[in-house]
Amino acid sequence: MTALPEDLTTILALYLTINHEPTELYLNQAQLQLSSQEKEIQAMQKNIKNLEQKLKGMRTASIQKALMANIDRLRRESRNLVQIRETYRSIVSPLRRYPPELIAELLSACFEKEGGTMDQEDRIAFVHLRCVCRSWREVLFTTPSFWRGLSFFLYEESPTGAYPGLPQSIDNIAKWYDRAGATLPLTM
Repeated sequence: MTALPEDLTTILALYLTINHEPTELYLNQAQLQLSSQEKEIQAMQKNIKNLEQKLKGMRTASIQKALMANIDRLRRESRNLVQIRETYRSIVSPLRRYPPELIAELLSACFEKEGGTMDQEDRIAFVHLRCVCRSWREVLFTTPSFWRGLSFFLYEESPTGAYPGLPQSIDNIAKWYDRAGATLPLTM
């Protein structure tokens, strides 16, 4: 396999830490590297099979030991190449090129909405999903339909007749519905 220039390798490695769509240049480079890895893995697996065939016919213990050592080394190298191949696969993954509308549709299937409202379990799922990557977070925070309904419970009133957390709750509820925008019907 021909090595990539260091700056290109560094940039491709950057795409392993983010889920953004790579530019056309880096996508092409990652696809070339993926193809190269595939060929190298196939060649290595062919070498392993050839050595295993030779091993079956060998009667000399020292030669068998040497062949086994070579086979073990090739298997380790093959596993490393498979890991590298998987990293390039993640860079060229079509998921990186999904439009935000499709991501929003997929994410909406994660919530058990009743009439468009999010209950406590849905809000917990929301928190987890927004941590997956920046693009999911952006989709979740900018898609009004995720914010159009809210299901919650007010706590028992205190002996003084007031709800201690009510002012903060009202402020949070208002912020929640502000994200829905003015075009969707709101539910509570």
